[in-house]
Amino acid sequence: MTSRELILVVDDEKIILELTSMILKGKGYQVATAECGEDGVRIAAEKEPALILLDFMMPGMDGMTALRQIREACPDTSVIMFTGKGSEEIAVELMKAGASDYILKPFNNQDLVERIENVLRIRTIELHNRELQRERERLRREIEEWNRELERRVEEKSRELERAHVEIVQG
Repeated sequence: MTSRELILVVDDEKIILELTSMILKGKGYQVATAECGEDGVRIAAEKEPALILLDFMMPGMDGMTALRQIREACPDTSVIMFTGKGSEEIAVELMKAGASDYILKPFNNQDLVERIENVLRIRTIELHNRELQRERERLRREIEEWNRELERRVEEKSRELERAHVEIVQG
């Protein structure tokens, strides 16, 4: 099995870190862990993981603060929030702050894997779309350059023709 993307798990509960690491490593993912928001933000900035599983409620830096800092430092990293509180208000707040999804604790292992794989599929498509947009913009600039060069040549040839016409008329 080939090594898959890096997933960072940030949670203050050791059992969650161990359980998710075991599940994800079993699925072939590379896994890094952090026990607090500050470490999670630092590791995210250093390693730029494909995905971060981030606990909402942690002592010190809470999950929402960590989420905002991670989104700023690692715009290509997807984040799934772990939360023990499942309200629509929290879900909306998380999504507005840049989370790709959220999972209620305690979670079902299969549901966790499916949601991770879904978010990673979407991330791959988004990254590919950004690359296509950059390529489209590069090609647009190249076409504009060609058009300017063609216009310059047409103007130059028009002046040459005008001079030749004047010479013929005067000659």
